[in-house]
Amino acid sequence: MMKPTLIVGMMLRFIDCIKTFDIIYATTSGGPGYSSETLNIYAYQNAFYYFKFGYASSILVIFFTIVIGCVYLVTLFRKKVED
Repeated sequence: MMKPTLIVGMMLRFIDCIKTFDIIYATTSGGPGYSSETLNIYAYQNAFYYFKFGYASSILVIFFTIVIGCVYLVTLFRKKVED
């Protein structure tokens, strides 16, 4: 009975982890070198430091499709577990 709840919780936590921007940017701004740089930080730097707004928006569209794909896979897995 707990499997659907745990799967939804894991999905929401995964989305939260992959979208992390504020903590990383406030503490290290991408880290020494590029060690803690995520796609969000990379897109932000391209948009507002290098003024490549088109490139940054295309990175974020790809990021959005990755997140939607992961949610879709977890939803399929959840339906399979419930059946």
